[in-house]
Amino acid sequence: MIYSVLQVVIGLVAIIISADRLVAGASSLARYFGVSTLLVGLTVISLGTSSPEFVVTLMASLHDNAGLAVGSAVGSNIANIALIVGACALIRPVLVDKALIFEQLPALIILNITACLTLYLFSLSTLSGVIFSLMTLGYLLFLYLLSRRGLSQQPLIQTNDLPPVINPRYAAIWLIFGLIVLPVSADYFVLGATNIARGVGVSDFVIGLSMVAIGTSLPELAASIAAMYRKEDAMVIGNVVGSNIFNLTLVLVPPSFLSHQTLSSTLFTRDIPIMLGLTFILMFSSYARHKHGVISRLEGSCLLFFFVSYLIFILT
Repeated sequence: MIYSVLQVVIGLVAIIISADRLVAGASSLARYFGVSTLLVGLTVISLGTSSPEFVVTLMASLHDNAGLAVGSAVGSNIANIALIVGACALIRPVLVDKALIFEQLPALIILNITACLTLYLFSLSTLSGVIFSLMTLGYLLFLYLLSRRGLSQQPLIQTNDLPPVINPRYAAIWLIFGLIVLPVSADYFVLGATNIARGVGVSDFVIGLSMVAIGTSLPELAASIAAMYRKEDAMVIGNVVGSNIFNLTLVLVPPSFLSHQTLSSTLFTRDIPIMLGLTFILMFSSYARHKHGVISRLEGSCLLFFFVSYLIFILT
């Protein structure tokens, strides 16, 4: 058991570091060779924040562990709203721009409902994988069109949000490092989490909802708290929305193609309704009566209290 815990800790630390280096290296190389900031932002940066979840689900699928894969995706979305937004709102009330409310949050709700219906009707199957792939491409196209047509009040990708350009030689080293270490560390992490689940009699699905979900959400949590201290509130909700969308589109592609398994009924009777409910709460809490919407400290406290209660409930 101790060895499995060490596997989880070491694997998680390696995932966070390698994902960060992968994004930094890929972003720097792309910009060095003249790729536009917009394209870098919409691909490397947006997808990079979901790379831990994606690789973990990929490795879990290769180990024929669909419960862990789907549980981590749904659990990460719950953690992103209840834990990350809740923690940031405790620091100070979070301002939400109207453009985000009327463009990104509706997209999040539509894609949430579509993904949940896909899982309910087709479970994990090749057809589900095709649908999730099309949803990912559709959302990237949606972001691209919004940026090109200037429909947003603020740019979707700020230049100062991107990692700094580094020497191409070092960027290539970091890129290769990330590409090698990220899948290896994710595989190590998944094996440890699976062994712990079996050792304590907890299902892989619950481990995915709790331990794996929180672990893979740590990069988003750290980035969001840092954004709050820099007074870049738009990054907080934008980071959560983007991550949640990719968790229910791109991240679910590997288990759909690789693990044709029947999903736990608890997913549809408890966890998906909670995830959808939190998504609607996020939208209603963000509703802008004037220039900005505001998520208050009271709302943040309620979100955190709910998250802790949810974890206690699923683990007992």
